[in-house]
Amino acid sequence: DITNSVLLLALNNKAVELAVLACEAGGLKSASHDITDSVLRFALNNEAVELALLACQAGGLKSASHYITNSVLRLALNNQAVELAVLACQAGGLKSALHDITNSVLLLALNNKAVELAVLA
Repeated sequence: DITNSVLLLALNNKAVELAVLACEAGGLKSASHDITDSVLRFALNNEAVELALLACQAGGLKSASHYITNSVLRLALNNQAVELAVLACQAGGLKSALHDITNSVLLLALNNKAVELAVLA
């Protein structure tokens, strides 16, 4: 599939914008878990919120390590990304989080009137 080839090309060449376009065009719809995981790690390494969100929406957090889930939550907090924070919390990002992280999530929820996120926090 051309979209998957473009996605792999983007990952191999550290092209964040191209990776986002490939994902938006369906590059993660039938991608293997390894590809989704690679996209999520790539997004985290490049602090690419939109790409991280696309990877998480495609199931990138289903079997992610606690470290990855926490990294996604930190990326969301640092960028005030409510939807990404929701996905990270749903995947267990607050299970063993420090009190400041939980407070930060709650503040993000309150500042954005994000009820679902507030409930998770």
